[in-house]
Amino acid sequence: MRKKLALLALGLLLIGGAVGGAVAADVGGDLDETPKGTLSVAELLEHPVYESEVTIYGRVSSLGEVFCPCFELTSGSQTVWVRYDLMVENGIQNPPVSVRDINNGDDIFVTGQLKGDGSFWATAIVPRGPMVKVLAPIESIEVLILESFPPQYSVRVVSGLPNTCVVFSGYNVIRHGDTIRVEVVNLEPADGGTSCAELYRIIEHYISIGSDFVPGKSYTIVVNDVTEAFIAQ
Repeated sequence: MRKKLALLALGLLLIGGAVGGAVAADVGGDLDETPKGTLSVAELLEHPVYESEVTIYGRVSSLGEVFCPCFELTSGSQTVWVRYDLMVENGIQNPPVSVRDINNGDDIFVTGQLKGDGSFWATAIVPRGPMVKVLAPIESIEVLILESFPPQYSVRVVSGLPNTCVVFSGYNVIRHGDTIRVEVVNLEPADGGTSCAELYRIIEHYISIGSDFVPGKSYTIVVNDVTEAFIAQ
């Protein structure tokens, strides 16, 4: 993997701390929690984010009761209509999302995009049940040096979501001397029998690793199972 040291504007520093969040250092216990970065329907509608992929959660109703491939998702006293098929935009139809294991009254996570008409187009639907933490597959990492004084460092991490039931949970940064370890964690259903579409997706995060680096000295960054060396500037 090609290592790249990039000199960025100071404004990128804000991005470095804006995405993701810390998670517990342990990985592998049963979990029944809301993954970091997810929104209730009320939170989404209070501060709408259009045409960008987000994950929301709520309770299903009206599934199979209306004349469209859609259902109502409610949480925080607010409701949004979720479409899971016949999502056509600019002549291109988005892939349908299975609702085979979803029933009215179920609590679920839905990943997708809020559209201008107020509907939410799904790309993944996951039952909201017990989840387990797993290390995310890492596609690439990139060390970035931010233009500031003292220089701030961050890591651009591209990680994978192996199927439609997997959601991003967060990350944890641990430093031991000249080695910085970053754990990027996903959540997947604890029930191995959950039906999941094999749709591999990737996401990226900018993770701050601080400024305590000696110019000219070599350091190692380890993100899950991917390792890179870099020289401080």
